[in-house]
Amino acid sequence: MTDEQILNALRSCGDGVAICDGCPYEGRNHCSLLAKQDIIARFEELKTETIELRNRLKQEIETTAKRIEANFLSEFADDVTFKMVSRLNEITIEAINAATLPLQR
Repeated sequence: MTDEQILNALRSCGDGVAICDGCPYEGRNHCSLLAKQDIIARFEELKTETIELRNRLKQEIETTAKRIEANFLSEFADDVTFKMVSRLNEITIEAINAATLPLQR
């Protein structure tokens, strides 16, 4: 049953209008209007809490994903920068060696 079906069943249960086919409490004295109202109120509270938790979870996931992406990009940029500086150093050393090699002969 969906949340709405459960709530509708609780709301109509024992109201003197609904036919409670298959109800485990039919013909018994277990059904209580006050208990039913408390269940409905708590159910509504839980639905609201669930929606709020889903929204917070979605926001946390988005924030975490952005943080991971930023860290990845930062690490990638650091790696590229390191490789570029290393290559620049290699080129500089090669240029110095090439310039000084003819002098050594």
